[in-house]
Amino acid sequence: MILIRGVLSSKDQWVVRNGIEAIRSVAKNNKPLAIDLLKCVDIGISCKVADEVLVLFQRDEMIPFRLLTDDDIEHFLKKLMPIPELDGYWIETFLSKVSKYYAQRAAAFFMARVEHAANTDDWHYRPCNHGPYLHVPLRFRESEEFGSLLRLVAQWMKTHPEKGYQFKHRASKLFSVMFNPLDDELLGFIQDWIDVSTADDMRIISQVLSESRPNFVFEQRAFVTRFLDKAKQYGKDVLDNAVSALYSSAIAGLRSGIPGEPFPQDIMMRDEAEKALQAVPRFAPARHLYESLKKSAEADISRSLRERETFEDE
Repeated sequence: MILIRGVLSSKDQWVVRNGIEAIRSVAKNNKPLAIDLLKCVDIGISCKVADEVLVLFQRDEMIPFRLLTDDDIEHFLKKLMPIPELDGYWIETFLSKVSKYYAQRAAAFFMARVEHAANTDDWHYRPCNHGPYLHVPLRFRESEEFGSLLRLVAQWMKTHPEKGYQFKHRASKLFSVMFNPLDDELLGFIQDWIDVSTADDMRIISQVLSESRPNFVFEQRAFVTRFLDKAKQYGKDVLDNAVSALYSSAIAGLRSGIPGEPFPQDIMMRDEAEKALQAVPRFAPARHLYESLKKSAEADISRSLRERETFEDE
């Protein structure tokens, strides 16, 4: 066992990966020993090494995830910290399970990664997977601690007003990955946050809402109107920031359709913006948002029609 521990402790990936393969045999007969041996591996060496260790906890015939203790989970999370990008299906699967069954530890892990990225101003260090990088969703919403986690993360975001853009950007990505979709429960929490918000809170909430789905501004028109009314109370800069965040969320995403024809997304945006403008009071802050979205959609529709005319002339 001393020899295999030495192999597993190596900093040479090829040596370590051969040692991990030997653990499969150990796990069949002595799972606690296998866990203990795997803790000798520095999975922070690379995503490949981490993936080959963490896959062993995903199958009952190897090492059932339920056999891992609090200390084991903490150990592997700590070892994952140095990895700049958490790429790897089994890394994501492991973190997904941790987010459900050890939600507080998972939240602390991701928040620490956000703080590391912000403190080092390292844009190559990705605290959490999101968008095209996310293949296995986190499961914080399935945790029994969901409500307390919402308050914990919100308070954490509020207590770092001195941090710059990278912190706000990374923290909002994390909030979105942890708690989306923006359903009634989450919107109720954010509305309560808005009701007692400061100007700094409003900037953070704007960043969070910038990650919402494109149809959000139309599906939640009453919420958007109240939010922008509140933002106006803190002055032009806060309001402009809030409008910009919601505008960005609405125009995000890929467009698809028939070449030479307006994209269905643009037609939908134009029509929904027109409906919103019929309902929103003339001097309400939300009016500027929907006017901007309508103009953007109309410009894109006109561009598509001009391209069709050019194509037909050729």
